[in-house]
Amino acid sequence: MSEGARHPAPDTIAGLTQGLEGWFEVQEPGVVWVRYKSDLSRDALLRQLQVKRAITILQFDPPSADQACVWLEGRLKAFLAPGSEFPVVAVVFPVRLQGTVEIFLAAFRSLNLRREDLLLLPLIQLWVISDSVSAMAELESPDLVSWFKLRFWLNEIPALGALSPLNVEDESTRAQIRLAPLAAREQALADGLRQVDAARASSDRDGEAFLPDLAMSLNNLATMQSAVGRREEALGTAEEAVKIRRELARRNEEAFLPDLATSLGAMSQVYAAGEDWPAAHRCLAEAVPALLPVFEALPPAYAQLMLQLTRAYLQACEAAQISPNADWLARIVAKLPQQPEEP
Repeated sequence: MSEGARHPAPDTIAGLTQGLEGWFEVQEPGVVWVRYKSDLSRDALLRQLQVKRAITILQFDPPSADQACVWLEGRLKAFLAPGSEFPVVAVVFPVRLQGTVEIFLAAFRSLNLRREDLLLLPLIQLWVISDSVSAMAELESPDLVSWFKLRFWLNEIPALGALSPLNVEDESTRAQIRLAPLAAREQALADGLRQVDAARASSDRDGEAFLPDLAMSLNNLATMQSAVGRREEALGTAEEAVKIRRELARRNEEAFLPDLATSLGAMSQVYAAGEDWPAAHRCLAEAVPALLPVFEALPPAYAQLMLQLTRAYLQACEAAQISPNADWLARIVAKLPQQPEEP
């Protein structure tokens, strides 16, 4: 085995997984800053970590920029729990807040006002932020950033390949779950169920603010259920995630259409695993046009997700013997970044 195989590069999904799992074992509370280049990489990293450790996903979505600090502190305190291990919470920051980068940066600045209250909570916090806004956020609040325990940069973009029509990393994660010992698989599913129960309880208690967290937890659980062959359960879980995200997207398309497209893509994979190609096609025929407007507005941020959905859509069209929508494909190709020609 090569040295590189034993020690994966620190900016890859495998490298960050290894580094963060080591940090969890240290059991020191505080914030770990994780910059990522691709939404797919971010989601794959979080799923890899959730196989071995219960991690709560919290979408950063305060009602206003000036209330961001109070909002985040209140949400984080809801996850405090007695025990020998500090709870792990991944705070996922958006690229934009209420439709603009400026409001997001104003919200991030407000976190500096009570940074001690936030950063000294007895929690291990992963602050996960897109590379496209990370540098701006750090410049806005250098005092806040100076308190971070560790910083990681997730530079890897998952490769596209034949292992999965949607996401190679998804297939890798599912394979890990399938091949893990029975006890580990049961533990992963139990952790996923606990996260859903916690998110559902928070949503029931505090209303709609926790609906994005509930949808993400359901999406993760559906992936785990499908990976171990529980397809009927996975479909029910995925359908609930889609229902929530469809309603969120109806209220705020710009903020939640990518999440809806992701959940529809995940549900299509469950159908595809059972070779129900017409149902898989229906999911993807909703996912691709849902993502199109935000992809066209910001191609670099959503190109990887769009590529994965498009490949899955074309595969489902072929298997179901349905002609693909030529207009969608033309619009997608027009916005994809041009690859340099081989010398």
